[in-house]
Amino acid sequence: MSVPQQLREESDFDQLPHNIAISATIADVEENKGFIDYFMFVMEVKTKGGSKYLTYRRYREFFNLHQVLESKYSPEDPERPGPNTCVLPSLPGERCLVSTLFTFTVCEALGCTDKLSDLQC
Repeated sequence: MSVPQQLREESDFDQLPHNIAISATIADVEENKGFIDYFMFVMEVKTKGGSKYLTYRRYREFFNLHQVLESKYSPEDPERPGPNTCVLPSLPGERCLVSTLFTFTVCEALGCTDKLSDLQC
C-alpha cells in the first residue's frame, strides 16, 4: 500500500489567512426573556492566527443552516449516496441541546464525564 504524498510544498492550511476561523465551540448558553423567550448560544471562535472572539447565535440559525445543508447535500436515496452528498446527523431540539450542554458543564465540573454517554434526549 502506497503512502499518500503531499502534492505541494505548502498545505492548503498554510495558505489560509491568519484571521480565518478554524474552530468554534459553544462556550455558554444565555436565556433571554422578554416578548419572546429564546436561548442565545455563545460561540468561542478560534482563528488560524491564534486569536479568539465570541459570536452569538440563536438555535433558529443552526436549524436554518442544517436545513440548507440538508437540501443541498443530502442524497435522494440515503441507501445510495452520490459522490457529492452526505447524510447529516439530525439536529437535537433546542431544549434538549440546552439541557445536554448544561449537564455536560455540571458533569465536567464534578469530574463525572464518563457518565455522559448515557445522556439521551
